Amino acid sequence: MRVLALSLVVVVASACVAVEFTAMNKPPWPLSPKTVAAVEVLFEKPSRPHVVVGIIDATDQTGSVTRSRYMEAMRKTAAEHGCDGIVVGPTEAPLGYAQGAAYCIVYKQSPAPASMPGAARRPAPGKP
Repeated sequence: MRVLALSLVVVVASACVAVEFTAMNKPPWPLSPKTVAAVEVLFEKPSRPHVVVGIIDATDQTGSVTRSRYMEAMRKTAAEHGCDGIVVGPTEAPLGYAQGAAYCIVYKQSPAPASMPGAARRPAPGKP
């Protein structure tokens, strides 16, 4: 009975935020899902060259969702789509109508893996 109650709490908690991903631009290379921890959360456009591959909108299903819950839901969606980061705007911006909104970005040049100091960076396709 206790396991069933815990399962219901998880289902109810995850149903609080509806998240929608809208594809925008073609990524510089094929993307694959990554861990949520690998997705950066930014509050302004990064200086590194990047492509906005999608927009993530998050809406409250209950009227009681916290900002951290919106962030968690948007970051999870970005990870599922293989994004390097999300650029989060204020609740009314940059997209106007969503209660939580973020641009899903992919860097044009990926960083060298941290476990391989001095490793070469992967250039964007067609670049030497």
